[in-house]
Amino acid sequence: MGRKVLHLVLLVGFLVGLVVAWRASDHRTRLERRYRLLVQTAGELLVTDPTQPQFRALSTGEPAHFAWRVYLPANSKQSLRDRFGSGSTTMSSVPSEFIARVRFRENAQGGLDSFVSFGGGFSQSSFASKAVADVLRGRWDRMIVEQVGKTSTTIDPRQPAVLLRLSLPPELHEEVRRAVPMFEQARYVPVLYELTLDPTTP
Repeated sequence: MGRKVLHLVLLVGFLVGLVVAWRASDHRTRLERRYRLLVQTAGELLVTDPTQPQFRALSTGEPAHFAWRVYLPANSKQSLRDRFGSGSTTMSSVPSEFIARVRFRENAQGGLDSFVSFGGGFSQSSFASKAVADVLRGRWDRMIVEQVGKTSTTIDPRQPAVLLRLSLPPELHEEVRRAVPMFEQARYVPVLYELTLDPTTP
């Protein structure tokens, strides 16, 4: 009787171990598939220091669309904010890789909205009036763009980093000043948009 119970316990333990191993293998397969898709879409991101966030700017072919291939270390917290206060905070206990995006589109009222996709999170906010949108329409390629990851990919995890800053060139600067009321000008001139990441790694 005792041997039968022992055999049954061993069999149950074996089956449980088999299920756990299968689930781990399935999870790894899905992660590897996702990683291969990332590499196929955005190329390889060489992680030189696994303790530091890394951003590599990607070409989108659209002047109002910006993207990065991103690596974030384990046990990191990221606070993402634009210059108008919109944003999000995320935490991750494991290293993660993903594609982050910022897009700008006109909304139903004719103003401009920003769409930010970062690490599985998404935010949308209205940031520019119709008057500003009218000035920028068809002229996004003339914007002065500062985007992290175009040269060096590693950012300091102890310091805030400006991921994206869009500034108006002098000629558009003057047009916006003439188009919007005086009390609004501080919102748009000369920096139209700025997105900052404040990463902290315990």
